[in-house]
Amino acid sequence: MKLNRKTLSISVFILLLSALFYVNHTVAMKDDVEILSLPLEADDVKVRTQAINQLKILADQGNPIAQYRYAEILLRNRDTNDAIFYLKSASDAGELISTELLGLTYIELGGSGNVQKGFQLLNHAAVEGLSTSQLYLGMCFLDGECSIPKHDYLAFYWLSQALKNGEYSAKLFLEKLPKYKLDVALAREESQKVACQIDRRC
Repeated sequence: MKLNRKTLSISVFILLLSALFYVNHTVAMKDDVEILSLPLEADDVKVRTQAINQLKILADQGNPIAQYRYAEILLRNRDTNDAIFYLKSASDAGELISTELLGLTYIELGGSGNVQKGFQLLNHAAVEGLSTSQLYLGMCFLDGECSIPKHDYLAFYWLSQALKNGEYSAKLFLEKLPKYKLDVALAREESQKVACQIDRRC
């Protein structure tokens, strides 16, 4: 599937927000401090290679933050299959930021099966309170891009949740929508309908 420039820009924007979240995220474990201090962007190729190798060791040992950061590197190098492997592992450990990136990766792969998986993962992260997922879903529902059908109510619902959780850019998008009463049960029901619409088997 070819991504149009707007969809790609939204994805890059969300990935940057996700990376910023990790950099600012308070960590308590020694391994996590080590992971965040690895010189992964060093100008010196040898230093950078050693840092990436150390990151891979920590990812293979099951550290979810290392798995997320290593998956980012793999995605930059277009190694999608291995990136998905590490993201699944981190997502299964409860790392919502990995769940979000896994969802975005599936959506960008295209095809109804991948888009449906991606939508469910993003929806899960949004339901669990990840504000960047809420913002991303809201924007996708607003214009019917990102391979997700246009849906004004779900756009309003998720953008409202994102705004409530500190994503102030959501306010600009909310101005384009009519006002609705927020209803968790209705949002869940409508999301199930969207999942069926994407899957085309319901």
